[in-house]
Amino acid sequence: MLAMLADGMTPNEITANFPDLTLGDITAALRYAAEAVSERTETSRLPGKIG
Repeated sequence: MLAMLADGMTPNEITANFPDLTLGDITAALRYAAEAVSERTETSRLPGKIG
């Protein structure tokens, strides 16, 4: 789903192609990805960590 958004599909196009998905599902996926990136970034900034 994230790749589809990155490739330019709109949330409405995604839900039209995948009727089991809702706009809420897309929002949840974006929030999960943002949190995962944020956690990874925070972890890499810990003292003694490389990366």
